[in-house]
Amino acid sequence: MYNFRDLNYVDSPEEDDFPSESIVFNGVNIDKTIPEFRTLQVTGRELMGQTLDTLKVGQQDGERIQGHSIPPREIVVKYEVNAPTPQRFREIYYQLNSILAGVNNKIYFADDPEKYFIGTLEDASVPDGGRLSVVSDFTILCNDPHAYSVNEDEFTFADEEQQINVIANYKGKLYNDLSSNPNIILGAQADAVESRDPASFWWELEQENYFNIYTHDGISGSYTRTENYNTCRLMFKFNVFESINRSYPNFWQKYGIIDYTDKLQWLRDHMDSLTFNCWSYGHGSQGYSATVQYWDGEEWTGTQKNAASIPTLNSYTFDKGRAVDFIDSDGYMYFQTASNPASTSIPTIIYVDYAELQLQLSLPVSDSINIVNEGPLPVPVRFEITNHEDNGFIGITDDSESILLGSVGQVDTMDNKKSERLFTTKQDNSIGLSQWKINDGMIGVINQWNEEPMQSGSFEDPAVIQESRWRLRNSQPDITTAWGAGSSSGHGWHGPSASAKFQPDSQGSVSAQNFTARFYVQNLFGNMRESGLQNCNLWGPNQELLVSVEQWKDVNNHTKLSIRIGDNWALFRQGNGEWDNFFGSILVKRFGNNYTVSLENVEGSGPKTKQTITYTDPTSAKVLCTGMTYWKARWGNTTNYNNVMWNDLYDFWFQKDNVDEFVDIPNTFADGDTVNIDGGEYKVETSVNGTQMLILQNIASNPIMAKPGDNIVNFLYSDFARRPDVKAYIRKKYL
Repeated sequence: MYNFRDLNYVDSPEEDDFPSESIVFNGVNIDKTIPEFRTLQVTGRELMGQTLDTLKVGQQDGERIQGHSIPPREIVVKYEVNAPTPQRFREIYYQLNSILAGVNNKIYFADDPEKYFIGTLEDASVPDGGRLSVVSDFTILCNDPHAYSVNEDEFTFADEEQQINVIANYKGKLYNDLSSNPNIILGAQADAVESRDPASFWWELEQENYFNIYTHDGISGSYTRTENYNTCRLMFKFNVFESINRSYPNFWQKYGIIDYTDKLQWLRDHMDSLTFNCWSYGHGSQGYSATVQYWDGEEWTGTQKNAASIPTLNSYTFDKGRAVDFIDSDGYMYFQTASNPASTSIPTIIYVDYAELQLQLSLPVSDSINIVNEGPLPVPVRFEITNHEDNGFIGITDDSESILLGSVGQVDTMDNKKSERLFTTKQDNSIGLSQWKINDGMIGVINQWNEEPMQSGSFEDPAVIQESRWRLRNSQPDITTAWGAGSSSGHGWHGPSASAKFQPDSQGSVSAQNFTARFYVQNLFGNMRESGLQNCNLWGPNQELLVSVEQWKDVNNHTKLSIRIGDNWALFRQGNGEWDNFFGSILVKRFGNNYTVSLENVEGSGPKTKQTITYTDPTSAKVLCTGMTYWKARWGNTTNYNNVMWNDLYDFWFQKDNVDEFVDIPNTFADGDTVNIDGGEYKVETSVNGTQMLILQNIASNPIMAKPGDNIVNFLYSDFARRPDVKAYIRKKYL
C-alpha cells in the first residue's frame, strides 16, 4: 500500500453548487480550480469482481478454483466543459493536463472525502471538435484497487487498568468441529436426567439447529424426544479459556500464562463478572415449561423456570470471579435447559433461540497494545518506537507474525568465559552411525496428520555409501528397509530418526540452560505430487519437548512450517511456496525465558526465504536441554518411491552458552534511539534515527497485519531495559 501520512487537502468542495462527485486530484479540486469544468458522473468505485484461476480436471463438472485476486480498478470521470472563448477552451485543457499529470496520485471525491485512491491517468476521450461546450471523460487506473482512510488510527499502551467484555456464543459453529468455534451444544434424554453429570450428554446438536441458535433473532433451534416419561435436555458447553483467546488473540501468551491453574487464578483476580443468558422455552405432557440450571462441579443447581410459549430469558450473573470455581480442568463451564417429560401421546421438546456467556475482565497494565481495526480488511501496522536505556533487541509479535530487531541473546553485560560445544556432528564416514541412537528419540509431530507417528526404517551406513558430502540418507532399494512398514491402518507418518544425548562440559555437566543449536537440512521435492516430513527437536532430561521445528508437505500442496515451544504453538505457516525446496540452516537459541528460531534457505533452488521468530515461555525454559532428535518420515504404506521427498540431515551442533562472569558491552539500541517500522503489504522497512537500517530490514517475511476487530500485539525487549514508548498506526482500507 502507499503510506501517505499527511494528506493536506487544502481545497475541499464544501460549497453547495459543486457536484456531489466532484473530484479532488492531489489536493486540487478541479471543479473549484477550473470554473468552466463540471464533474457530471463518476463510475468504477462500485462492486469489484475477482480474477479467478481455474482448472478443469478430467471429465469433472465445472472447474476448480486454484487462485483468485482483485484486478486493478478503473475509475471513469465524465465531465462537462463550457468555455466562453476558443482561447479559454485551450487554457482549460492545458490546466487539466497539468493537474492530471504524474503517476500514483492521491484522489478522492466529494461524496466520500474520508477515503482516497491511488491512481494514474490512463486514458482520455477526445471531445468533439469545433465546440466550446463539450461532454467527455477520462479514465484513472488504480493498480491498487483499494480505497484508504485519509487519517491513520493511532494506538499505544494502556497504562491504566482496562475493562474488556468477552461474548461466547455459537456464531460460526460447525457440527463436530471445535476449531470453528470452541463451544458445543449436547443433548440427552432419560428418566431423571437432571441428576446426571455433563459426561452423560452424548448427542451433538445438528448443523441446522446451530444455525438457528446463531443469534438472538426469534428463530429457535429445537430438540425433540418421544420416549414416555423422559425429559429432553440441551447442555451448553462453553470453553471459557479458549473463548477469551478467540476474542483477543494471543491473550494468554500476552500475560505469560500457560497452565490451567494459572489461568484460573488470573480469572479469579481479574474477572469482574460472568453472565449466562439463555432464551428458551419447552413443551411436554405438562404443558409449557422450561428449566435452566448450571453445573457447580457436583450437581445441577440454581434452578430457574419459565412457563412461556415463546423464547424467554433466564439469566445467571456471578460476581468477582465466583464462577471460576465452576470451570473444569479443560476450561469448560456447563449450563442446561430442559422441558417437562413426554407422555405416550405428547413428545417433549426444548426450543432455544440464543445462548451466550458474557465475561467482564479487568486487564492489568502489560507490554501489549490492542489495535482495533474497524475497517473490513486486514491492513499492515506501522510502529514508531522510542527506546529507553540500553537495550539489546525489540521484538513485536501477534498470533501469526513476528518481527525481531537486534539480538535476543544480547545482554547488558556478557560472559567472559567461552561457550562450549557439547555436540558436533563428526562428518567422518569411517565411524558409520556410531554417533547416533536410531529410532528411539523424542519427536514433536505438530502437523494436522498426526495419526500413529512411528520411528521406523533405517539410515544407510555412511561407511558403506561413502558419499563425498556427509549426510543421513535412506534411499535403500527396499522401501520398507528405508522407511519401515508404518501403521497397519495405512495412516500416519513413519520413517527413521537419529538422536544424540550431549556430552558433559568442562565442569562435568551434560545439560544447558542457555544454548545455541543448529540443524542443517534439506527439504527438496521434484514435483508437487511428492510429500514428506522432517522434524528437528531439542529435549530435556526426561525427553521433555523444548523445541520442535517441522517442515512438511502433502500431495499437491506447498511446504508448511510449524514451530512448537514447550506445549505452545509459536508459529504455524500454511505456506504459499516460500518454504519449498529448502536447503539450509535452522538455528535455535534460548537465553533465559526467550527463544529465537531462525530459518534461512541457503542452497535450495527455491526462494531464499529467511524467517526469525521470538517466543517467551517461562515454563519450558526451566527445563535444561540435554539432547536432540532428527526424524524424517513419509505418509502411509505407499510402496512407491516416486512420491517421497528428499529430506536429509547434513549437520548438527549444540553449544552451551555459559553465563557466570560479566563485563559491560554496548547494546543494539541506546537510550533515546527512535525506531520506525513501516509495514507494507509484503515487506517490512526499518529505520533507526531516520536512517534506513539494511541489517534490520525485512527481518520477518511478512509485516504485522491488523485483522478486522481486536488485535493484541506484544512487545518484547531485553530484561535489563525499560519498556520503550510505542505508537502503532493503521490506515483502514476498503474495496
